[in-house]
Amino acid sequence: MSAVRTLVDLLAGRRDAQDLAPRDWDGVIGAARAEALLATLAHRLANAALPPSVAALFADQRAAAAVARAQALWEAEMARRALAPEGIAFVLLKGTAYAAAGLSCAEGRQIGDLDILVGWHDIGRAENELIEAGWEWVKPDPYDDAYYREHMHELPPLIHKARDRMIDFCSSETSIGADSTDCSMNSTSSNRSSRLMASMADCSAGFTMSREYPASQTPSRGSTA
Repeated sequence: MSAVRTLVDLLAGRRDAQDLAPRDWDGVIGAARAEALLATLAHRLANAALPPSVAALFADQRAAAAVARAQALWEAEMARRALAPEGIAFVLLKGTAYAAAGLSCAEGRQIGDLDILVGWHDIGRAENELIEAGWEWVKPDPYDDAYYREHMHELPPLIHKARDRMIDFCSSETSIGADSTDCSMNSTSSNRSSRLMASMADCSAGFTMSREYPASQTPSRGSTA
């Protein structure tokens, strides 16, 4: 059996990790690393009986994933703090949304950019507020900038000058409502927004990072605080 098939079977729970010979782990770990699934596999096999070297590797992967999750959620909280004073609500998308909603699919998932959905009528104000809060344009080329704004109907990505974290925008044709701690779609969403929300697997559930992190507590790189 190929290493990829074994990896898939382990992730799907169709194979017991104890059945693998020591030589099988080299292929499985290599395949998982190549597909950015090593931390996910580590979470799936957290309670499995593993060879000591594999168990140690997986423990490191779970610890690193916890740091990445904290950093991703903190970045979302920083965006919320930048936009909340102007009453600009947003919906988390993709990896950060999965993590904020506490879904099992977030366990070990690599989270890169912060992806958010902003109402189209707020997108200009959102850009201004984020730039004032330390984000800057990633694509300064006028052609690229115009393409995003005119054809993709969203902003070019921004990156924070101090934290080196990127934020990507999508815009909604309808209003997005939120209170001081929640970022969720208004119940009067259009069909387009409803389809988008469905594709997010209900990950627009309450975003409450402000309850988890006091204003004075800022996780830094390499910290799980």
